[in-house]
Amino acid sequence: MQIWVTHDIFRCPALGQWDPVGQAAWLLDFVAPALHAVGAMVSLLPHNAVADAQAWLAEMLSTGACPAGTAGWCDMYGGAEQRANVAAVLVPLLTPDIVLGYELSANQMRFLAEHGRTFIDVGIDSVRFTNDMFFRVRTNHPRLAAVLRRFHVSAEELAGEAGFFRAHLARIQRDGTAKGRDLVFVGQVDVDASLICDGRLATVRSHLPVVADLLALHDRTILQPHPLARANNDIAALLTAFPQAVIGGTSVYHAICNPATMTVATLSSSVSDEADILGKDVVRLVRPDASPEALGRDVSSPYFRIDQRLSSAALWDRLIGANRVGVDERLVTSAARPVPDGAALRAELGVFAATTTMPLRRRELRLNEPVSMTEQENVSAYCAFGWSSAESVGVWSIGPVAAISFDVPARAGAVELAFCAFIGPVPRVLGVQLILSRSGVGHSERQSHHLDDERERCVTIKIPAADEAGRCDLTVLLAEPCSPLSVGLSDDTRELGICLSRVGLSTIATVG
Repeated sequence: MQIWVTHDIFRCPALGQWDPVGQAAWLLDFVAPALHAVGAMVSLLPHNAVADAQAWLAEMLSTGACPAGTAGWCDMYGGAEQRANVAAVLVPLLTPDIVLGYELSANQMRFLAEHGRTFIDVGIDSVRFTNDMFFRVRTNHPRLAAVLRRFHVSAEELAGEAGFFRAHLARIQRDGTAKGRDLVFVGQVDVDASLICDGRLATVRSHLPVVADLLALHDRTILQPHPLARANNDIAALLTAFPQAVIGGTSVYHAICNPATMTVATLSSSVSDEADILGKDVVRLVRPDASPEALGRDVSSPYFRIDQRLSSAALWDRLIGANRVGVDERLVTSAARPVPDGAALRAELGVFAATTTMPLRRRELRLNEPVSMTEQENVSAYCAFGWSSAESVGVWSIGPVAAISFDVPARAGAVELAFCAFIGPVPRVLGVQLILSRSGVGHSERQSHHLDDERERCVTIKIPAADEAGRCDLTVLLAEPCSPLSVGLSDDTRELGICLSRVGLSTIATVG
């Protein structure tokens, strides 16, 4: 039995992407002892096959047959027009008995299925709130799928840990705004395989009517940007279309487990799987090219959640046996090989664990006591998202979206901001929209500013009236922020917008 381990060979620097060959090598090391124990030969895809594919890709790029950058990777990953072209360089994958892949592309899986070759595709499972770590595994072989189903860890088996996680968050959350019916939209990183639909990266813009229908069924909409995203264009698009939405001021797990959260929506974030297990209604707006649903039953089984037994001889003995015709398929009961604990596996793969210890940001602003944003303590307390660290001039916004969150007393009439803009030596205009929402109030205040110089200005925004103290969320939308590097000032790559120097409250509701 010969097994080759490979990866998405077109996710590579030539197309502006990170190279997952290291993950494929890790997967080989992880399963090799078990495979050797059951008599299988396992190795990485031969180097010459990878080199030939890269040479072919270089020619495609030079002739313009493949677009450069992310667009080219998406096209190679799932594009129907490239499917026949990709097949020409995937022929070496027909050699082994089983192809073991680390996050194979949709076109790789389609190619293998169309040629009747068996594959097992492995990725990282979404569940992060347990002490264990899980893999998501699928195949195109019905008998292998039956074996994987035996080792599958179901949502019901995780119910106890999910309940403990929810209970612990509820005990420490103490959120006075946890009322009504909230919709939480979970953002994603800018480029990810789970966003590729029809060979292109999906965006939220074409789904705004569906989101609008969802908003009508909920009292409040909370947007949770991904902590590693840079552009956050989907979050900006949602805020522009629905200014009543607010940026979440804490971790996505606090937001999901909040008793007020009724529905979790996303384009295709794996957090939606966790939200489902944690007892929330889930809306997934897109169906990625590599999803089992998009590929179809002839290409891919459903995902199976496998724990560390993925590296056990018991699992691989049964899988290899099922790949042969007419073998005894009774459950193998041999002891599993000792494997690292979940924490060690997470560390090796750089996979984070959900945490309940993240401090909840937000602090009360007091009337006529402005808060200086030159102090990191205040930045940490009030700046929910999209800000850098405190500097001597204040705190800079980074990217197209930033938000601050704070509690206000009932008598508060207006928020007062002092800030300057980053313009640079080249004449340009920075568009700034300020959207102020208050919990329990159905409308928001909105201002637009067009800044063409770097002087500090003071702005006053009326706070929507309410009879009691509550939470305010101020969202800042910035049109085309730019980096000092891009205008030749320094090597600073941060996309700077405004520098916020202080924030305060007054009882005067006059807008300045």
